[in-house]
Parts: sequence; C-alpha cells; structure tokens
Amino acid sequence: MTLKKTVAYIFIVLLVAIIGVASVVFVKGDSWKELALNSIGDNIQSEMAVGDMAVSFFSTFPQVSVDISDVRIAGAPSRTGAEADTLLNVSKLGIAFSLWEVLFGDPVIRSIYLKNGELLIEEFARGRWNYEISNRVSDRTNLEISSIHLSNIDFLYKEKGKEKSSCIINSASHSDGLISISFQDFKYDDVSDIFVPLFGELDASYSISEDGLYSATIKNGVLNNLSTTCDLSWSSKNNIEAKGHFSNVSKDELEAVFLEKEAFDGWSYSGTTNLFFNSNREIGRVDFLLPEADFAVAPSLTGLALNNKGQISGKGWIDLNYKKDIVAFTLEDLSINSNGLEALVSGSTKAWNKKPVEFDVDASLDLSSSYLSWIPNSTSQVQSYMPNEGNIKFSTLVSWMPSGEFKTSQIQIESSSIKGSLNSTPYTLSNVICSLSNGVFEISDLNYNWAGNIGEVSSRIISYDDASKGGKIQGSVKISAESTIVDPIFNWWENSSSDTSQNGPLKLLPLGSALNYFVNTDVLIWGGLECQNASSKGEINSKKLRISFAKANLLGGEATVQGQLKTTLNKIFLSLTGAAEGFSYSELFRTYNNFGQTVLRAEHIQGRGEVAGSANMVWNKAGKWLPKLFDSELHASISNGRLKGLEVFDDVANYLKENRLIAPLVDPDDLRSRLADIEFDFVETPISVSMSTVSVPFTNIQSSAMNVSLEGRQTFKGGIDYTLGFALRDLRDNKQGEFGEIEDDGLGNMFFLGMDGTLDEPVYRYDRKAHKAHRRRSIRNEAKRIKDAFSKDKTEEEKMKEKEQKSKPSWRQNTDKLDDPDDDDF
Repeated sequence: MTLKKTVAYIFIVLLVAIIGVASVVFVKGDSWKELALNSIGDNIQSEMAVGDMAVSFFSTFPQVSVDISDVRIAGAPSRTGAEADTLLNVSKLGIAFSLWEVLFGDPVIRSIYLKNGELLIEEFARGRWNYEISNRVSDRTNLEISSIHLSNIDFLYKEKGKEKSSCIINSASHSDGLISISFQDFKYDDVSDIFVPLFGELDASYSISEDGLYSATIKNGVLNNLSTTCDLSWSSKNNIEAKGHFSNVSKDELEAVFLEKEAFDGWSYSGTTNLFFNSNREIGRVDFLLPEADFAVAPSLTGLALNNKGQISGKGWIDLNYKKDIVAFTLEDLSINSNGLEALVSGSTKAWNKKPVEFDVDASLDLSSSYLSWIPNSTSQVQSYMPNEGNIKFSTLVSWMPSGEFKTSQIQIESSSIKGSLNSTPYTLSNVICSLSNGVFEISDLNYNWAGNIGEVSSRIISYDDASKGGKIQGSVKISAESTIVDPIFNWWENSSSDTSQNGPLKLLPLGSALNYFVNTDVLIWGGLECQNASSKGEINSKKLRISFAKANLLGGEATVQGQLKTTLNKIFLSLTGAAEGFSYSELFRTYNNFGQTVLRAEHIQGRGEVAGSANMVWNKAGKWLPKLFDSELHASISNGRLKGLEVFDDVANYLKENRLIAPLVDPDDLRSRLADIEFDFVETPISVSMSTVSVPFTNIQSSAMNVSLEGRQTFKGGIDYTLGFALRDLRDNKQGEFGEIEDDGLGNMFFLGMDGTLDEPVYRYDRKAHKAHRRRSIRNEAKRIKDAFSKDKTEEEKMKEKEQKSKPSWRQNTDKLDDPDDDDF
C-alpha cells in the first residue's frame, strides 16, 4: 500500500470517528444541556437567568461544551434583606465536559467560558464577598472546574460600595495554577491619579498556602510596553503586595506611564534603566539605577539661556502614596559632567509639586570651558567680565520650589586663582572663600589684582535672598588695599553700557538697600595725585552715598572730608565739606599741570597751604560733569610762601613805567629786581566758586618786596577781572626824585592796576573807579576814627573784646575795603 493510500485511510477513519462522536453528542444534546444548567443551578444560592442553549463540539474540542446565552447570575447581598447586585452578566457562558467522560462515563463540568459581558467583584464588611454564593449542602459531584476562560469582559472591583478598580479583560485563562491575561484600561483607585490607564499582557503561576496566602509569579510580562517580572502576594484580608522590576526602561517609556507629564518636560536621557518596585494597596516604591549616558536640560527647566548637555549617572527611588496622592523621590550619587561643570548631587522631596525639592550639590567649575551656559541672566556685557581661567569648587543646598523658582539656602565657594579680563585689562582673584548660610552671604577672603588695584575684600550681605532677585542689598563691605588706581575704575564705569533713558529716578542700589563700606588703602592714585594712607567709611543706600569721613596724606600734607552723594530723577549731586593742611602749593600745581594755565606755574610758587570749606558738584544722567552747577566756599591760606621768576611781574613793571601818572615814581629795573623773588610769611583769603567763576574778595599780601591788595574773579575758560592795589610808598624809586619823598597823607595814597582779558593775554589798565572807591572809604574810616576819639573811654573789657574781634576777621565777609597802609592787617 502506498503512502498516499495509507494517509487517506487514516483521514477517513478519523473523519468517521469524529462524525460518529459528534452524532452521539448531538443526539444526547438535550441531556447535556439539562446537565449543564442543573450543575450550575444546584451549586449556587443566588438567582440565575439564562437564554437559549446550544451544544458545541468543535469550538472547545476535545471538550464538549454547552453554550448558554444571555446569562445573568446575581451575587450575594451586602447584608440580609438588601437587594443583590449582578455578579456576572455575559452574552455567552460555555460549560465544557470532557469528551471521554461524555462517551464512556458520567460527564463532569471541567471548564467554563465567559464571553462578552460584565463581571463585578465586591468586598463587603467583615471580609465577606459578593461571589460567596456556592450551595454548600449540594452533594452533586459533576462540577469540578479546572479551567476558566474569559474573553472581552468588563471587570469592576468594589470595596464596600465604592469603586476601586476596573479594566477590560481582552482575554484570560486559568488552569492548573497558571494564569494568562491580556487587559487594557486598567485603573486602580488613587493610583489612577498618578498613572495613565494601564494595558498589558502577562503569564503567571500561582499557589495557595495553608493559611490562605496567595502568591503569584509573573515572568516576561508587558505593562504599557514595559517588560516586567513580578512577584505578587495577597491574603484573605485583601492585603496585596507586589514586588518586581521593569527592565531597560527609557525616559519616553517611563513618561508614557505617568498621567502628569510636567515632571518629564525640559530634559532628556539617552540611556535606559531598570526599575525595581515594591507596592501594596496604599503605598509603593520604585528604585532606579541610571547608567552613565548623555543628558540635556532645556532653559524652560533651569531658567538659563542655553541648553546644557553632558553625561549623567546615579541612582534613587520614588515613593508613592496612593491614598494621599503624593509622589516623593530621592536621588543619590547623581554625577553630572557638563560644559565644565562636574557635580555630585543628592536630592529629595516629600511631595512632588507640593513641597520643594532639596538638592545638596558638591561641584567644581572649570573656568576655561564653556561654563557660561550654567550662569543665569548672562548678558554679553556680563560675559565679557566673567573669568576665563581657573577653577571654582563649591558646595550648596538648593531648593527647587513648586513654582519653578530656585532658592539657595547654603553655599560654600573656594578658589585658589581666578583670572579674566575687565575693560580689556587682565584681573586675578585669589584665595577666594565665600559662604552663604541662613540668608547671609559672606566673603571671608578675596584678594584682587586689576589695573594696579591690589587688595583684599571681605563682605557680609544679610539680605541675600532679596539681593539675588534684584532687591535690596543690606550689609557691609570692607576693602584693605595696597594700591588703588582710580582712573581705570572710572574708565570702566564710563564704558559700561548703562541705560540712561530709563524712567524713574537714578538709583545707586535697589530700594531699601543699606550697605556700609570701609576702605583703607596704602596708596591711592587719581590722575597725577598720589595719596598715602587713605581711608574712608560711610553708607550707601538706594539714592544716597554718605561719606562719614575720608582722609589721606597728600601733597606733603593731610586732607579730611565728609559729605554725601545723592541722586535725583536725572542728576547726581556730590556735596563735600572738609579741610586740607600742610600741603605743598608747588606740588599741587605740578600734580594738576598748573591747572591748564601758564601764568602761575609750579616752579614759581613755594609754601605750605591750608584750605577749608565746602564744595558742590553735579553730573547728569550720563555721568557728564556740569561745571556751571559747581559751587564752592573755601578759606585758603599759604604759609612761608615764595614767588620766584613770575613773568607777569615784568608786564606789571612795564605798564607802571609807561603810565603817565605813576611813571615818575617807578624805576622798572628796581621793581623787577624786587619782584623777581618775593617771600611772604602768611596770606589767607576766602574763595568763592559759582557759575563757572572763581571770585577772590579783598586780600592783603605782605611780602618782602611790597604789600599788595588783590580782589577780582576768573572764569573756568581763563577770563580774568582782577584789581591790584599798590601803596605809592612801595612803588617809589629808592632814590629821591624831583618830587621828593612821598609821604602818606593819611587817606591812603594808593595806585590801582586792573587786569582784564585772559591769563594767557592779560590787559593792564589804571583802575580809576577802584581808586575813587578806596579814597571814599578811607575818608569815611578816618572820620569814624576821629569821632571815636571824642567819645567816652571804653572799658578795658570792651577794648579787649574789640581787639580780639579785630585780630580775627571773618573770611566769609567780602569786604569792600581796598587798602589802608596804616591798618594793622595790611
């Protein structure tokens, strides 16, 4: 017999056998229907309603099944007298018998098939369940269910009337300690507020212990596209616990599980992680380990200007409280390497999006790298000042608030050397130690070296939280310098791009600020002026800089001033009062290049000076000095003075020689000789400055050559209007002229010389007006003297008082007395 014939015979035999068995089944179909219906009805106590019934042989082969349509089975009531809810409502209930038992023995129900329906499981009080409907007094033995199969079943779980969990069971089977299930839209009470509805497939083996504890093991399961392995356990008291892990989870896959996506915005991670979870009905925990991989953080998350990329690794865990809807997490050993930043971070929060995330950071910053991407609010101007060489080590405690704001509560910064460039000039910061604690920022030590400015800074800012947000600055700063060079500081200020068009008044510091300052410097150089042992202290607030005192040794003497700088809407005002004493006039003229004129130069003048008074200066919003608004009231003096080789005296001698009234009395060569080198013991005078004009009131100069009176004014542009008064006895030729010796007539024989034009090109003239005014005053004074002589004698006390007042004339009084050769003050 050929192979084909053999196969054909076998197929025919099998077909005949199947047809024969099917015939037997269908012939006895009614008895199987009755058996199936009675087997269920006799084993339950609740009501059951059914529809049509049919026998199926091929759908469950090698089992014979009875398919019952539109089956509804009521569950147990929650309490006596209460109406029971539906336990099971399906369009098809299949009851399967073993084919062998159907043909050769008593049929026994081995399997149940549920399709297209609803299943409700509810836990009542005192540990009772709605599926407890079995008839325990029944003695029927034809119901031995070993497998259950579900297809397209809406599952709902309740607990004391409250819905706790639901899902759609696409397919499920249970047989011999094995469960296989495919589901979607799984929701579980408060977990649903955290996770999206879950879907997945899994195979599990389970067992039941003697004390009623169920345990199951899931291998190679899939939950929302995450591969998982899990161990489950639950007791008769409905205490459920799950332990397991998800393998090779990416950031996108993890994000897809959570309902809230905000925590996943603004960052990326190229690696995958293994997640280990442990959960019960109330709380859960997920541990994770991040292998080193690339990451990126967007500005929307950090508040910085640029994306930051690098490598990251670490570990941590997430704590879930389902009932309180709380997500907490902890990070440990999080290592970050990005754009020059190397950091080791740990952090935690007790409630994500409700409580701040507290980070503990220990990091270093390579300043030769592109670290500026980590600096907030970094404008191009600020970037030009930032360091480009060195290394900073810092540790800090940072709070990430639910609002997205970052707050720093503690920080420690150290660096041995930081280098950069400010205003195109290199700078070095060394031995840097800074700290922040409890809202107080301190610079314990910071040495600086820039453009000849060398020193050390220490500071204490007690309003760091406000200051970091652009608010008030309160505290103190102390500078101890070896040298201070002012010009580079002003150049930097002028080159800084300040917005002079902003609305509102000018401010030195933010509103509410109060910054005390203390400055000491061994050497201070401002232009050509060099000061030694300079010091100052005061306070800076939003609109005022108060100078409590400032002093320095300069020009061979010492100066002390105090005052304040104030700001208004569009101007800056500086008011100073003080005094300088013992300084050298020749050094003063040499330092300031003879004040831009050539008439009186440093080589002409000698002597020690004193000056006291006040000055007011004004700048506009752009920092430009306004000379017309400068005013000053000073009292100046010179001791042990000397004028040598002053060329203007030659011009005076020449003019006097040519004047027809005075020429007969003047020997030019004799006058030049006497004026070539003049010495005087003491000269003092008030000086007023206003409207770009310097005014000198009446001043007596008693010198080795002659006595001269001086008064007048001079503009900042060099214009002059002075009057010189000479006593005729000082102008006379030492030889007796044709007029004989000139004697004082008691009315003050004087000659007045006017100087107009400019300092560079003075114009001399006889000042007749001044001469007449002087003569009228002299007559008036002489009349008064005669009148006083006839008055009654004054008491000794009045005479002493008058003498004291006369010896201390007020330098503030602008007297119109031009000259009196007999006066003791001449």
